[in-house]
Amino acid sequence: MFLQKLEISRELHDNIGSQLTYINMGLEFAGRLEADNKNKKIDEIKGFAKETIGGLRTTFSGLNRDVTLNEFETKIANEVARVKNATNFQVQLTSNLQEMEIPSTLTINLYRIIQEALQNAIKHSDGSKVKIDLEYSSESQVLKASISDNGKGLLNEATNGFGLKSMNQRADKIGASLHIVSENGVLVKLEKHMADDLK
Repeated sequence: MFLQKLEISRELHDNIGSQLTYINMGLEFAGRLEADNKNKKIDEIKGFAKETIGGLRTTFSGLNRDVTLNEFETKIANEVARVKNATNFQVQLTSNLQEMEIPSTLTINLYRIIQEALQNAIKHSDGSKVKIDLEYSSESQVLKASISDNGKGLLNEATNGFGLKSMNQRADKIGASLHIVSENGVLVKLEKHMADDLK
């Protein structure tokens, strides 16, 4: 029961929490716009809120089928688009992922780690840019992801937050290594050996 509650709280924080953060930031941004642009921005936020409600219905089921690395990349790209729509952050995504299936459990945990790292950069960095790199080597069968920002770095109290703990727990769950470096901004590096996961 405890593990089930922990999983539910983690999903709520990582998924719905991030969407509500973007909605709040979008509303703050809209409040500084002129009337015509403000109404347009609010309409965009309404649409985003409807998507969030739809996401709530599937929060606890995760992904119910295996997906390809390209579909995983698309999910990350959609998250980047939401950030760009709701904030003033410049977000750059580069990727060389290939068309191969990976298990749904692996996908959802990789996605949530990257989503949390991106959300932390938006909420806490006081920066203006985020860079996401996704790389897969067919030779070593290693998937690498890095998320970096140009902000102020992590404060001591931020290192004990639920979000960072959730990221580490998810990495442990899928047998990935996760390293967080706070120097001239924050760099999150994730590596996952895929030999036993690819189909």
